[in-house]
Amino acid sequence: TQRFMESAGCLIDGVQTDFLWEVFPDKVLLFLTQHQNIGAVLKGRVYGDESAPVYDVQLLLGEQNLLFDLTMRQFLKTLTTGSSRCEIILNLGLPHDLSFEQIQALVSFCLHHKSW
Repeated sequence: TQRFMESAGCLIDGVQTDFLWEVFPDKVLLFLTQHQNIGAVLKGRVYGDESAPVYDVQLLLGEQNLLFDLTMRQFLKTLTTGSSRCEIILNLGLPHDLSFEQIQALVSFCLHHKSW
């Protein structure tokens, strides 16, 4: 199983936020840390219950038009208590051949998707 574990920083609502991601054949796990307002950032079309909302995100990677389902699961009641960690799962479906740069672009896109 191919995995990347990288950390980087970005600004969400003006707050410096660290994140890690791990790439599997069929999904990407994205971990956000140290952000008190993640519940306010990750909003949009929500399916399922409060503990596992699902978000639809569309991303263009070169000539590919890929549709990703994002499932966010609560860790330590992140949405209600402002805990410092949550997890986003990007279900890629079939085994993917995304490059590390494409994963970076995907992560950046998901974190800055303006319609949320």
